[in-house]
Amino acid sequence: MKSQSVRVKPKPVPAFAANNREGCNGSCISFTNSSIIATGSIKTCQWQFGDGSLPNYVYNPTHCYQTGTYAVTLKLVSDSGCMASLVQPSYIIIHPTPLSSFAFFLLYEPSVTHISVLFLIPSAIHVTSSLVV
Repeated sequence: MKSQSVRVKPKPVPAFAANNREGCNGSCISFTNSSIIATGSIKTCQWQFGDGSLPNYVYNPTHCYQTGTYAVTLKLVSDSGCMASLVQPSYIIIHPTPLSSFAFFLLYEPSVTHISVLFLIPSAIHVTSSLVV
C-alpha cells in the first residue's frame, strides 16, 4: 500500500468593523478589514453592502447609504483558492432625515409698542415670543 501526503491549506478568517454603525440619510460609513489567515495571503476581498449596489473590492472601503437597515457581507479568497465569508445582519442602520415644520404669526396692533410672534410647532407646546419695536 502506497501512502500520499495531503496538504490542507487554511481558510481566511473574515473580520471587520465600521467607524459608525448608525447615521442619517446619506451617511458614508468607513469599514476596516481586520481579516487574517494562518499561512499564505488573502488575495480577494469582496464587500456587499446590502443595498443592491455592485460589490466593492477595496480592502478598507467607504460606502454611502440611504435610509434603511442593511446587512454587510465580506467574502475572502486566499492565494490557494480557499474561501470564507462573514455576514453581519442589520449591521448598518440609517435613519431618515428629520423634518422641521413650524408656522409663525405676527400679532401686531398699531397702538402698542411691541409685536407678539406666535410660533406653532406640530406635536409640541405652542411657544409665544414678543419683540419690542
